[in-house]
Amino acid sequence: MTTAVIGTPAAHRSPTSRHAIVDTHNDLLMLVVKRPRDRWGEYFRENWLPQLRAGGVGVQVLSIYVDHKLVGEAALREMLRMIEAAHVIAEENPDTVQVCTNRAEIDEAGRHGRIALVLAIEGCGAFAPHLELLGQAHRLGVRMISLVHMGRNAFADASDEDHANGGLTTLGREALQTIESLGIIFDISHLSTAGVDDVLEHATRPIIASHSSARALRDHHRNLTDHPIRAIATQGGLICVNFMASFLATASANISHLADHVEHIRDTAGIDHVGIGPD
Repeated sequence: MTTAVIGTPAAHRSPTSRHAIVDTHNDLLMLVVKRPRDRWGEYFRENWLPQLRAGGVGVQVLSIYVDHKLVGEAALREMLRMIEAAHVIAEENPDTVQVCTNRAEIDEAGRHGRIALVLAIEGCGAFAPHLELLGQAHRLGVRMISLVHMGRNAFADASDEDHANGGLTTLGREALQTIESLGIIFDISHLSTAGVDDVLEHATRPIIASHSSARALRDHHRNLTDHPIRAIATQGGLICVNFMASFLATASANISHLADHVEHIRDTAGIDHVGIGPD
């Protein structure tokens, strides 16, 4: 199973990206920073690099996820540690991985046989209300952002708050504009249904669902109904299937259930708009 480099129409794919597997969501940084600083590069090299190589991954989006128990400045510090960890991993494994911030760098990494690492923030409640911190994240290499993880923050409601029918706040809409102006990809995975609708109404650039499956096949709040799947595709974006068992079937999920979700999103959105975000 392959997918193109994030957001790239089929007609514009380069030979180096055409056969690259792009994984749009991996939480490995959360495990890296549990190790001592002087083991970050080694831990990645010994535990994660073999898996990525075996899977044929050419582009790995690294999620910067902070446990909900950490808030405010504590959450911000943990985010910065994860960003630093990604850069340390690349510095200590220069022949195999490269932190990339644009398409040219991704293509360069592929030409040299390196895995492109792309940084993504999953939930940026710790930034509120200081939107200028989004610019700082961009300077540090972040190229994908979701406003929420679980619950509610100053930007929006998450999908587990659907019963409240809350979408983007005023600050959330300002954040969407700022994220787009910085050239950062906006990720709607984890957003509430009303929040997804708000983004689809106000976004001016293609968006991504980095790790969401099809609600038509599994009625889970983290999955997308067919309407936003079609709308994301119409706006040039991507829906990337989540591999977690609870998002695929009510019980005993297997590879056939995963394939069903891939095929449903392909049939609903079109082949150029389905990807993989294993989570």
